[in-house]
Amino acid sequence: MSMNGVDYAIIALAAIGAIGGFIKGGIRNLVTVAGIGLGIFLGMRYSDELASPLKNLIPNWRYTHMLAFGIILLATTLVLRLAGVYLERLTKGIGLGGVNRLIGACAGALMASLIALGLITAADHLTDRRMKDAIERSRIARQLTPLARRITGIVEKEKIDELKEKLKNHR
Repeated sequence: MSMNGVDYAIIALAAIGAIGGFIKGGIRNLVTVAGIGLGIFLGMRYSDELASPLKNLIPNWRYTHMLAFGIILLATTLVLRLAGVYLERLTKGIGLGGVNRLIGACAGALMASLIALGLITAADHLTDRRMKDAIERSRIARQLTPLARRITGIVEKEKIDELKEKLKNHR
């Protein structure tokens, strides 16, 4: 089976992440990866709690759950990224140099892969048949789909079903 557009998109995303990670360095990127992972987890867990007060502030807005998820993801990522900047300054005197950049390239590729995994997870739960077919024909995404399903297993099935229903109602 040959590679398709989904595979090339995943590879391009990972390459861009690796180059950006090499430029920024390892410590900051590792903390950013942790922030995105934790932010996605916390966003899936607590977006309903934040969406309620947002609905009071913006009563007629249809996308309060997505906004709540985005706020949680952004806040978590920013807090951990600030911690990374602090750690990087503390360890600057150690002389990490090239090692920091190599670790950064790996962390950047990992971060981009996490983004791809998040997109695959979302696509796996959507009902668009063309997207599901493209993922099933993909050499890389097809291998990541079981991991995506395991990750969503951490979040209660009811939360995922609620999100699907909300997305369906907003179309």
